Amino acid sequence: MQLKHPVTFYRSIAFWFGLVFVWVAIFGFPKTMVTVGDLFTYPIIFIIAIGSIWFSIFQKKKKY
Repeated sequence: MQLKHPVTFYRSIAFWFGLVFVWVAIFGFPKTMVTVGDLFTYPIIFIIAIGSIWFSIFQKKKKY
């Protein structure tokens, strides 16, 4: 994997949506009345958001 040029990744919509959903997954988790759906949904949102940030920063190295 290779880093993308900094101007490229922070301009991508996947990066910013990823940041928003990381924030939602961390600070939006309910403090009381946690349901089973919350326990399944918030980690999935967090993993997908981290993945979108990761793939907006890094790109696959092209094989020649």
